[in-house]
Amino acid sequence: IGLLHVEQADLTNACENLRRSLELDPSWLTHYQLALCQAAAGDTSEYRATCQAMADAHADSSKSVELNFTAWTATLAPDALDDFGPAIEAAEAAVKTNPDDEQFQRTLGAVLFRAGHADRAIEQLSRLDEPDEKQTRSSPAYGWYFLAMAHHVAGNQDRAGEYLARANLCATAELSDEDKRPLWNRRLTLPLLQREATDLISASPPVERDKSSNE
Repeated sequence: IGLLHVEQADLTNACENLRRSLELDPSWLTHYQLALCQAAAGDTSEYRATCQAMADAHADSSKSVELNFTAWTATLAPDALDDFGPAIEAAEAAVKTNPDDEQFQRTLGAVLFRAGHADRAIEQLSRLDEPDEKQTRSSPAYGWYFLAMAHHVAGNQDRAGEYLARANLCATAELSDEDKRPLWNRRLTLPLLQREATDLISASPPVERDKSSNE
């Protein structure tokens, strides 16, 4: 029922129904679905609470998909967790199980950015500059939006603009594809990251960097 409300662009009722579902089924998937709807609805405090609950419950899983989505869920909006250490470890563990999985690689780069490690995020995400067209479980635009934001934070404004433009082209193509309409979660995630990256790059100067936080 919750996802039916998403299809109807009713995020308020989607969140409410998914919250009820979570009480019955505290799986990683229900956590992820609820957190994404909360982030898309702008419900920051509830989104953060869901991310923390998901990390507490699933960050030490032995399943790579569960580890990946636990980390990815905490990247959908800023400041999802007080401590990103477990999320980074979850993403690294997922990558270790399948180093060629671009979805897992993007998640690791994204969570490094959210944890304040812009340089490491750039290094990680730059490995996916030429994505494998056969790997469609994750949009290349996700990585390029995070690269745009990471380059902005690192003070590389030209590169930030280049990746933002590249991500926007990819996102527009995916969202306007009537023959292969993206799933609901991609239709929420792409605009979410697009707005954040655009606002960050166009409306603010580069963030003052704390060199001590970069490894």
